[in-house]
Amino acid sequence: MDLTCKGHIEVICSVRNAEALIEATVLSVLSQTYKNLTLTLVDDGSSDSTQKICVRLATEYPCIKFHQNDKCQGLTSVLAKFVEKSEAQYIARIDAGDLWLPKKLEMQLAIFESQPDLIIVGTQIDYLSNSGDYFGASCFSENDNDIKKNLKLRIGIFEHSSIMFKNIVNYRVEFKYSQDLDLYLRCAEIGSLHCLPKVLTKCQVNLEGITMLKKPLQLRYQRLAYRSAKRRKLKLEEGELKIVNPSAFDLYVWSVAKFFWASYVRCKTSNYSPTRYLPWLICACFIYQPLLRDYLHRIFLRTVGKFVG
Repeated sequence: MDLTCKGHIEVICSVRNAEALIEATVLSVLSQTYKNLTLTLVDDGSSDSTQKICVRLATEYPCIKFHQNDKCQGLTSVLAKFVEKSEAQYIARIDAGDLWLPKKLEMQLAIFESQPDLIIVGTQIDYLSNSGDYFGASCFSENDNDIKKNLKLRIGIFEHSSIMFKNIVNYRVEFKYSQDLDLYLRCAEIGSLHCLPKVLTKCQVNLEGITMLKKPLQLRYQRLAYRSAKRRKLKLEEGELKIVNPSAFDLYVWSVAKFFWASYVRCKTSNYSPTRYLPWLICACFIYQPLLRDYLHRIFLRTVGKFVG
């Protein structure tokens, strides 16, 4: 690593058809109190005016490096490519529509410098609707032991737009979805994880976005990530990192269950009581069986974890 890059942070933001969102996100990055950063802004094959906005921003702000993909390559491919090329000491990333509070990078860098064994640091989150209304806040575990325990129990540990990590790991292109989970699992094997207790990131909950539409694929990639981690722990070959795509019928059933799942996410993110969100979750699981299997597996792991831990 070039010593001139010590303390340098490269922020990677891949966008596609985000003309209404990208400028606010970019400005939240540029408003950071920590200034030793580069923002790599990638337009991944947009068909709206996103490219023009990105070009204008890159012209106005020298710390922005703009790249244009003529065809959509997908988030994982973009992240893996630019992490590989980066000479910065740290990598941070953000999605269009998400926002950072001004001291986010400064506070993350401070904890990195105080704890040399750290490999990745996240923050707490404020969740916002598409219109900017406040939904609720996260309550992620903060210390390494609790985070790794939650990771094993399949409890969420970070929001992707909040993380900053040392440039000694990278995304794997095989994980078209759940690329963040695969990254976290591999980070946990080589270093410590931490989440700052303060809300320093604001994330948009898009109930019609990729996370909602691609849930069947995400479930399969999540299982692949955990299966690969288990094989690594047992010192076995990971095997081919590949999934079987959902059938047309599977996708149709999900399209029916999606309404109930979206209602569950809305209520859960808003920190409503279980009596408000559990009926929606039960309906979604009843309709879409892979979701039911996933939740039963999580319940089993947490039940076993209570007796073991």
